[in-house]
Amino acid sequence: MKLRKPFTFFSALSFMALAGSQINAAELPLSDSQIKALDIRFITLDDSQRRNITLTSLPALATVPHSRAQVISLPFEGRVEAWQSEAGAELASGAALADLHSHDALSFFQTSRRQQQESRLCDQRLSDMRERSKSGLTSRLDLQEQSLRCQAMRDQLQLNEQLLMHLPASWQNNQSAEFRFSAAADGWLQNILRQPGDHFAAGEPLAVFWPQTELRLKVMLPAALSTALQKGDSVLVTDSRSGERIQARAESISGSENAAHQQTLWLTADGLQPGSMLQAQIPSAANGWAVPPSGRVRSDSASWVFVRTADGVNAVKLQRFIAGSHELLLQDETLRGAEIAISGTATLKSLWQSGEEE
Repeated sequence: MKLRKPFTFFSALSFMALAGSQINAAELPLSDSQIKALDIRFITLDDSQRRNITLTSLPALATVPHSRAQVISLPFEGRVEAWQSEAGAELASGAALADLHSHDALSFFQTSRRQQQESRLCDQRLSDMRERSKSGLTSRLDLQEQSLRCQAMRDQLQLNEQLLMHLPASWQNNQSAEFRFSAAADGWLQNILRQPGDHFAAGEPLAVFWPQTELRLKVMLPAALSTALQKGDSVLVTDSRSGERIQARAESISGSENAAHQQTLWLTADGLQPGSMLQAQIPSAANGWAVPPSGRVRSDSASWVFVRTADGVNAVKLQRFIAGSHELLLQDETLRGAEIAISGTATLKSLWQSGEEE
């Protein structure tokens, strides 16, 4: 066909009408000059395009999993005297948190020190009785009774040690009922549950502390996307206000769903602040070719792409693909190495459908 003026959309329709009876519905014969006039650009599906894409962007809240938050409490009754930090304050390890008053705590430490001394004396007496038993000066029954007595003391000391492991070492030699509780690690005093003057029972929560090392990003992930991520996968996180981009990693995905069919995705990242709301870009697996969404057209409830051929383009029905938030991931292996139209596809679709009507 000889063209005396620039190739336009309407002349393309005329071209298709003339050749309609000879054209297969999936084929569009176009010359290089016609493709250029229609401003159709192509992208080659090679390894440079084989990567993952962003499936969707989801809110990511900087928080600490409930199981990893430190609940401040004592195994004794007492009273809150004063808080040395405010709720929400960021604290360094060793910073003062609260002043507490507890006669029960003082009694425990005094009793524990006395039991340690009694246990040492019991062991010394047992050793002496063993020596005397060799000369027949101590009966076997007395030796057994002393051994049981020493064992009972050691058992009590082991129970004491279980409590001491969860209490500040500096408290063990306290001579008064006044105790200062300090931060065990860098972090944040997230919530204060008892105010100065309040009495508390043994084990009653006084406050919640978030260790810095436990801060995570919590994402409510649609269950349908749970297979897109594996432990250790990289996830791009952005701050919509500052534009800052952070590389996070998938730590875990809960096995159960909530009523909204969501699973909890936990991400680890550096430089987080409690309560920050970021955006997590959920990636697909890197098992396809990433192209602009303009490369896909819809027709007859199916998705198609236009593949360049020696004589023009072919409309190829997509069998496997993922539509992301900003890109399209083509997964049909038969498309490997193909040139896919990524612009002018609306015009190609009109030409193709007009050819089908002939």
